[in-house]
Order: sequence, then structure tokens, then C-alpha cells
Amino acid sequence: MRQNYIFSFLILLVFSSPLFGQITLSNGSFPYLGDTLVSATDNMPTISFDSNQTGEQIWDFQDLVAPFSSELIYDDPANSTAGSEFPNANAFVLAIGDVENYYQITGDEILNLGYFGDDPIGLGFNAVIKFSPPVVERRAPMSYEDSFSSESNALLPFASEDIPFGILDSLPITPDSFRLKINRVTEELVDGYGTVELAIGNFSVLKVRKEQVVTIRLEAKIPFFNWQDVTDLVGLSELLGETEVVSHHFYSNTAKEALVELFMNSESPDDVESVTFKSGGMISSLDPINWTEPSAYVYPNPVYFDAKFEFVNIPEGTYELSIYNIVGTKVLGKQLDISGNKSLKIDVADLSQGTYLYSLETKENQRLFTKKMTVIKP
Repeated sequence: MRQNYIFSFLILLVFSSPLFGQITLSNGSFPYLGDTLVSATDNMPTISFDSNQTGEQIWDFQDLVAPFSSELIYDDPANSTAGSEFPNANAFVLAIGDVENYYQITGDEILNLGYFGDDPIGLGFNAVIKFSPPVVERRAPMSYEDSFSSESNALLPFASEDIPFGILDSLPITPDSFRLKINRVTEELVDGYGTVELAIGNFSVLKVRKEQVVTIRLEAKIPFFNWQDVTDLVGLSELLGETEVVSHHFYSNTAKEALVELFMNSESPDDVESVTFKSGGMISSLDPINWTEPSAYVYPNPVYFDAKFEFVNIPEGTYELSIYNIVGTKVLGKQLDISGNKSLKIDVADLSQGTYLYSLETKENQRLFTKKMTVIKP
């Protein structure tokens, strides 16, 4: 009898042990009013990732680096610009570019109600975008193998004078009113669990694979015909149409930020285009970023093989990125077209170990800034 009991216990232990690695995400991981979330973004990551790996895994992201950290503060909508447009919001976040995102945080969902900021296709005017129904950004409880489907829409009306000159020349008439019709379809699957290893520590996580298709169409209000789709008649093909984004998100019960978010190349599912990850503050020796002044950052610094440059708030134009050795001899130059922010990777493997200066110069040889970079050889 004792042997049967031991055998039954061992069988139970063997078949139940994989479950010990699984967690269920609770709403304790939700950010709430007053919380500050700190993360960093690498727009040119060199990490490898197998999107086909599911189930229990260990994901090693200890080598992630980025030039600076950013803070997202969950603030009272009463302190915002467009809070009156979102009466159900109980929090808002001021993001990069002075975009105000509005949220309704409940016991089981974080709902993105919409945002106030630049229009979604870059026509140059501020817009209030309201999602109907709201976009569900987080859920609780959430467990391995859960799946979710959702769809949301938004309409943005605007006048014909808001469209750049010449864009509407292909239309037989110029309507007074236009609107963008935005449709968002999202499929989510909790397809993994296990451990994420970061430089700041190890975390038990769930991994969520998210596939999102955003379709933006342009409609015109034409007399006697009401709203008509004119997307295919205007020269905005690069801004309108369908965009698919595949991403992987790692969540833990011990962090309110997503620990890691991988955004993939839509044409190559294992190619990571950018990664955002939880950081413990500044993760390099760089000064905090000033989003109002033209500048550039290189990381990692010291550099081994590839130097990753982040250009910030650069006026639109053609520039020369120049790298000089310590005695002032130019050793590398690259011409760039920049408008606002830009990421660039340069192979510096041929440079000798030592200290270098890099600068960004206009076509008129005006130097915007000069900074220091160190190259070391392993």
C-alpha cells in the first residue's frame, strides 16, 4: 500500500511539475494614477528571437542596451489639455511628441479611450481620436493559452484646407469635408510562459503574441452622395491603407511595465525591428534626453563593432555625420536626410581603438553639435 502511494505521488509530481512555472497575471500588475513607468527603447536591436518557440521558455535579454530611458507618468486627466473630451478617463499619459493618451483602468481591463495629438497620417494638425469601442491594452486575470479578439474604430473629420496643396488634384471636385476612417483588428494569444532574464534581474512571465491590423481610409462628403471612399483616388498611398504589426509582450506580476516588448518585421517574423524593455533608470552614461533641442546619442559607448546613433529633434534637411579622430582628422562621413528623429547603425570595426568625436553638419557646414565616442577592441 505504501509503495502504491509513493508511486502515485511521483506520477502526480512528474505530470504537474511543468505547471509550477506558469503564472496567472492579476490586476496588481496594472499601473494606476500616480505610477511612473520607466523603460528604454532600442530602435536598432541586434538580438535574436525565435517566434516559433511556445510553452515554457527562458528568454535571455540581459544584453539589451539603449541610449536613454523614458518615463511614462499616469496622471490625473484634470491636468491634461483634452481631458474634457474623454469624460470616462481616470488616467492619462503624456507620451513623446506631447501626445496625450487617455485610459479607463478598471479591475479587469486597461482601456485605451483615445488620444490627443498629431493626426495619424502626418497632415500637420492636432486631432482628438476616440476609439469605439475602446482598445483593450491589458487584461486580468490572464493565463497561458488564453486568446482574445477585438476590433475598434475611429473617425477623424477635417476640412479640405488641412490636406497639403496638390494632393486632391486627382478628384473631379474638392469636397468641403473629409474624414479618416480608422479600423483596428487585434488578435492576441498567450503562447508562452517562463522566465525573462534582464540586466536588472529575472522575472516569471507570460508571453503574449499580438497581431494587429490597422486600416486607414479617406472618405469625402459629396453632395447627394454623402460619404464616399476616395482613398484610391488621391496620392496618399504611403500614408493610407493597411498596416500589420506583429509584436511579443512579456508581462510579470512583479512589474507594472511590460518587461520586454518586441516589434517584428512584418515580412520576416523573426527579425526584431525595435525593442522596449524595463530599465532601472538610465542604462548608459548619457545625459537625460532633451526632446526640444537638436541632439544625437551613440550607444553602446564605448563601441565595439556597431555604433547605433539616435538623432533627436533635427530640423528637416540633408546633413553630414562626421567622425574625427582625436587629432581632428576626419575618418568617416555619411550623408543623411533627417526630419525630426532618426536611427542609424554604422560599422566602426575598421576604426582603431581610441577616442573619437562625432558631429552633425548642415550643407552650409554649420555644425549642430560635437560629442565624444570611444572605440575599444575586445
